[in-house]
Amino acid sequence: MALISLTNDSFADGQWQYAKAITFENQEEVKAIYLDEDVYRLAKVDLSDLRLVDENQNYIPYYVYNRFLSSSKAEYAEYSGKEVLSFMKDNDYYIDFEIIPQRENTDVLGNLIRLEVSKDSFYKEVQILGSYDNKSWEDIKRDTVFRVNGIDKLTISLEDSYKYLYFRIVSDNDTSGVAINGLSLIYDVNEAIYDEYKGLKQVEHRVEVNKESNETIVNIHNKDRLKIESIRLVTEGDFNRSYILYSSNEQGETLQVVGTGEIYSFNLGQFKAENTSLSIGGTSDSFITSEYLQLAIKDRDDYPISIKGVEISYYIDKLVFKSSTDDKIHMIFGNEAATKPYYDINAYIEEMEAVKQERATLGNLVINAMEEKVPEKPFDFKWVLNISVVLISGLLFIVIIRKSNFTKG
Repeated sequence: MALISLTNDSFADGQWQYAKAITFENQEEVKAIYLDEDVYRLAKVDLSDLRLVDENQNYIPYYVYNRFLSSSKAEYAEYSGKEVLSFMKDNDYYIDFEIIPQRENTDVLGNLIRLEVSKDSFYKEVQILGSYDNKSWEDIKRDTVFRVNGIDKLTISLEDSYKYLYFRIVSDNDTSGVAINGLSLIYDVNEAIYDEYKGLKQVEHRVEVNKESNETIVNIHNKDRLKIESIRLVTEGDFNRSYILYSSNEQGETLQVVGTGEIYSFNLGQFKAENTSLSIGGTSDSFITSEYLQLAIKDRDDYPISIKGVEISYYIDKLVFKSSTDDKIHMIFGNEAATKPYYDINAYIEEMEAVKQERATLGNLVINAMEEKVPEKPFDFKWVLNISVVLISGLLFIVIIRKSNFTKG
């Protein structure tokens, strides 16, 4: 980290603690910066203290955007599927569904498939294919669906968005006679692949066992105050446990419930079932920024779960601004007294998001501290007085000697 001197009066009072240089090649008028962990850790939680300044210390208008969180309209759609064909071939069960558009002459778009199966207990390995004409089929992915002991997995993420009008489900080596009763195609913006708006990282954690309450306590440290969308435990062994997730403080005192649910993992031969992700809130756009979290896992009479790591998925915000010059620009932040600015550019987010944006980058963290002047020490007259006394004494001594000599003469 280095020192930067900002001369504008609004900075000289020391309210703005940090800065980062912004670099770009000026190929597009509209620039976009993806915020990094330094900004989330040191800025205000709501990012209201972010400012862009040019070489002349003028503020540059901007807006903050996230594809998952800033949508002006609900980006969720569900389409019904109608079975058009089913047959057996080489012990594999095939079933085709036609997707019904919500309105006539409109496209369909989906990134999730949800199956309907009425049987109470089953396990299927399935292959999913898509087609525009019900003739030529393209492979999409393989996955598993199951329902065991009240736990089910009937929704499959396609890991991309598709406009196919037909979907084929192939259940491999299926001689059980478990029928797929229905299919729905879903588009959920939170399942879409926008890698630049999400991040993954391992975070610090500490595991404790409370024998009195038969709980495993996992203290999680979100030191960068990232916008956590979900938490995944890296575990070993078979288990099926309920949990409560709390926000907490540095001392480990729980403050508020932020999530509840069940986690499970079971592996027996070909049967594999796992869900070790913790839900946050109750909606797809929920997130938490608490620095400290505490997870309480109900062990009952079982051994504690072997937890090897904690991984978080978090949202990343984008800051967008316009600049047509090569002037140097800095982002400054770290001012508790600052309030969220409102610029006219916020009225044109949809238009700004529709044009090509040049991706700018943030430089190293800079401490925006004015160099402190070393206070001048008060002038010490004591040594001057001492010298003066010595000089006066010497002069008096000389005068006395000379006077004595003159008298003798």
